Amino acid sequence: MARAHRTIDVSAVPELLRIVNEVSESGESLILTSANQELAVLTPVKRARPLRQRKTGIIMPDDALWKLVGAATEAPPTDASRKHEYLAEAYTPRDQ
Repeated sequence: MARAHRTIDVSAVPELLRIVNEVSESGESLILTSANQELAVLTPVKRARPLRQRKTGIIMPDDALWKLVGAATEAPPTDASRKHEYLAEAYTPRDQ
Protein backbone atom coordinates (compact mmCIF):
# COMPACT_ATOMS: atom_id res chain seq x y z
CA MET A 1 0.00 0.00 0.00
CA ALA A 2 1.35 3.43 -0.94
CA ARG A 3 2.22 5.83 1.84
CA ALA A 4 0.49 9.18 1.96
CA HIS A 5 2.70 12.11 1.02
CA ARG A 6 3.21 15.07 3.33
CA THR A 7 2.16 18.43 1.96
CA ILE A 8 3.82 21.82 2.37
CA ASP A 9 2.29 25.15 1.32
CA VAL A 10 4.94 26.95 -0.75
CA SER A 11 2.89 30.06 -1.56
CA ALA A 12 4.75 32.07 1.14
CA VAL A 13 8.21 31.30 -0.34
CA PRO A 14 8.41 33.15 -3.70
CA GLU A 15 11.62 31.52 -5.00
CA LEU A 16 10.41 28.02 -4.17
CA LEU A 17 7.01 28.81 -5.69
CA ARG A 18 8.73 29.92 -8.92
CA ILE A 19 10.68 26.65 -9.10
CA VAL A 20 7.59 24.56 -8.37
CA ASN A 21 5.59 26.39 -11.06
CA GLU A 22 8.42 25.85 -13.55
CA VAL A 23 8.41 22.09 -12.86
CA SER A 24 4.63 21.95 -13.08
CA GLU A 25 4.52 23.77 -16.43
CA SER A 26 7.38 21.85 -18.03
CA GLY A 27 6.16 18.45 -16.81
CA GLU A 28 9.78 17.39 -16.20
CA SER A 29 11.31 16.35 -12.90
CA LEU A 30 14.02 18.46 -11.26
CA ILE A 31 16.82 17.23 -8.98
CA LEU A 32 17.59 19.56 -6.07
CA THR A 33 21.27 19.66 -5.12
CA SER A 34 23.52 21.25 -2.54
CA ALA A 35 27.32 21.23 -2.79
CA ASN A 36 27.19 18.74 -5.67
CA GLN A 37 25.11 16.33 -3.60
CA GLU A 38 21.68 15.29 -4.82
CA LEU A 39 19.14 15.90 -2.08
CA ALA A 40 15.68 15.45 -3.54
CA VAL A 41 13.70 15.04 -6.72
CA LEU A 42 10.87 17.45 -7.46
CA THR A 43 8.34 15.76 -9.74
CA PRO A 44 5.17 17.31 -11.16
CA VAL A 45 1.87 15.79 -10.12
CA LYS A 46 -0.02 14.03 -12.90
CA ARG A 47 -3.22 15.94 -13.42
CA ALA A 48 -6.45 14.10 -14.04
CA ARG A 49 -7.54 14.33 -17.65
CA PRO A 50 -10.89 16.00 -18.18
CA LEU A 51 -13.75 13.65 -18.89
CA ARG A 52 -14.52 13.21 -22.55
CA GLN A 53 -17.74 14.66 -23.77
CA ARG A 54 -20.36 12.05 -24.51
CA LYS A 55 -21.70 11.98 -28.02
CA THR A 56 -25.37 12.72 -28.29
CA GLY A 57 -26.06 10.23 -31.05
CA ILE A 58 -27.72 12.93 -33.14
CA ILE A 59 -26.61 13.00 -36.77
CA MET A 60 -26.13 16.54 -38.00
CA PRO A 61 -26.48 17.52 -41.70
CA ASP A 62 -22.70 18.00 -42.04
CA ASP A 63 -22.05 14.44 -40.86
CA ALA A 64 -21.03 11.97 -43.58
CA LEU A 65 -23.53 9.46 -42.19
CA TRP A 66 -26.35 11.88 -43.12
CA LYS A 67 -25.80 10.83 -46.75
CA LEU A 68 -26.86 7.31 -45.79
CA VAL A 69 -30.24 8.42 -44.44
CA GLY A 70 -32.92 7.09 -46.76
CA ALA A 71 -30.50 4.76 -48.52
CA ALA A 72 -32.70 1.79 -47.56
CA THR A 73 -35.35 2.93 -50.02
CA GLU A 74 -32.88 2.89 -52.91
CA ALA A 75 -31.44 -0.25 -54.47
CA PRO A 76 -29.09 -1.86 -51.94
CA PRO A 77 -25.44 -2.46 -52.80
CA THR A 78 -25.08 -5.78 -54.55
CA ASP A 79 -21.57 -6.61 -53.46
CA ALA A 80 -20.64 -6.65 -49.75
CA SER A 81 -16.94 -6.88 -50.64
CA ARG A 82 -17.14 -3.25 -51.84
CA LYS A 83 -18.10 -1.97 -48.37
CA HIS A 84 -14.91 0.11 -48.13
CA GLU A 85 -15.71 1.84 -51.42
CA TYR A 86 -19.23 2.62 -50.22
CA LEU A 87 -17.91 4.04 -46.94
CA ALA A 88 -15.26 6.09 -48.75
CA GLU A 89 -17.96 7.49 -51.02
CA ALA A 90 -20.12 8.38 -48.03
CA TYR A 91 -17.24 10.21 -46.31
CA THR A 92 -15.93 12.03 -49.40
CA PRO A 93 -16.92 15.71 -49.42
CA ARG A 94 -19.28 16.63 -52.29
CA ASP A 95 -17.02 19.59 -53.28
CA GLN A 96 -14.53 17.27 -54.95
